Amino acid sequence: MPFPPQRLSLAIALLISATAVHAKTVQIDTATTTAQTLGGSDTLTISAPGSITNSGKTVSLKDKTSGAGVVIDNAGKIVSSGGRAIDSSGDLTQARNYKIYNRSGGQILGANDALRIDSNFVSGSLLIDNSGVIR
Repeated sequence: MPFPPQRLSLAIALLISATAVHAKTVQIDTATTTAQTLGGSDTLTISAPGSITNSGKTVSLKDKTSGAGVVIDNAGKIVSSGGRAIDSSGDLTQARNYKIYNRSGGQILGANDALRIDSNFVSGSLLIDNSGVIR
């Protein structure tokens, strides 16, 4: 027995909304120790008084990106006291597009590496615009 048109429309709408990937936007204006994992078309913005300090990976760039890709806009501090400040990992067979803006006064500091892009991309791009400190 076929579904009536209204029921079929509702089923399709629910299926689409359940499978859609929504980008997250994270704004950090104060000091935090919560590490961030970014993928898809996520955006992380850290204002001048804001900071992320962690003893491991502070920001993980994970798996494939979509649309414009992942954007990090830092005017504060991204610090790892025991590892990498920003590190990529995951599926290397998918497109990866990363844009990292380190504004004047911004700091990206790692005990191991400040920034590591793990392996070559199959496709995609990497933009690093640095007016601050990456060490």
